[in-house]
Amino acid sequence: MKIKRLLIGMMMWGNVVSAIAQRTDGPFFFIQLSDPQLGFIDDNRTYTREAELMALFVDAINRLRPAFVAVTGDMVHDLNDGGQLGEFGRAIGRIDPAIPVYFAPGNHDVGNKASDTLVEAYIARYGYDRFAFAHGDTYVIGLNTPVVWAECPDRERRQFKWLAAQLRKSRRYAHRIVLGHHPFFIESADEKDRYENIPSVRRGRYLDLFVRYGVDCYLSGHLHYCASGLYRGVAFHTAGAAGRPLGSDRSGFRVVKVFPDRIETDYYGFDRLPDRIDMNVCGN
Repeated sequence: MKIKRLLIGMMMWGNVVSAIAQRTDGPFFFIQLSDPQLGFIDDNRTYTREAELMALFVDAINRLRPAFVAVTGDMVHDLNDGGQLGEFGRAIGRIDPAIPVYFAPGNHDVGNKASDTLVEAYIARYGYDRFAFAHGDTYVIGLNTPVVWAECPDRERRQFKWLAAQLRKSRRYAHRIVLGHHPFFIESADEKDRYENIPSVRRGRYLDLFVRYGVDCYLSGHLHYCASGLYRGVAFHTAGAAGRPLGSDRSGFRVVKVFPDRIETDYYGFDRLPDRIDMNVCGN
């Protein structure tokens, strides 16, 4: 079943989705939902608990009315399980159509090798594997990080060239936010390679590109617990999982608040989902 979310004001070219700038006055917030990974909690036997969690999060999204939602990958645990895929589509389909939803693939969506066959199947389902759009004075870019992690030369090269072009375009905006499934690093930019981060042989050139164009923050998932770091003025935030947690952070989502002079983020577990988001313009 193909995901049928109508993204407001969006235009598609091949495997890329772009959007006309949306008008907004003053501060706004959006929600990052990562790693719902239906089927992980019960090792693919059921996805009952993930479905319950998604119902909680969708109800909160519809109540809070974010400017948009970004889902940063690992929608399901088994990309070949039609039941998991169908339930994820059903859950996302409950989000009010007036709230745009954007998807970035994770390794459980296209495989650790991010083969052409699986990436194309993902594009057939979601419509694209990377995106860029403006919301008011903020430019938002979503990446296919599995092709970076796995070093898929042709796709990664094309995406890097596209990313550089999008960041050049973003210079007319006050803020730049990039999203993807994999964190580039967890604690420090010079840390050793591990399964959870982007390999250092490719990590550096992305970090340098982010610094060159003044990216405010990079948002990721993949870890199933929260992490934050800083590299030459660029903030890196990893959200905990909407599905099964692998650390002390409960299943939840991240709220990103964008003000004219700053960006703030807060992670909310399922047991403390907010009733409203305070957009007080006064700094801390």
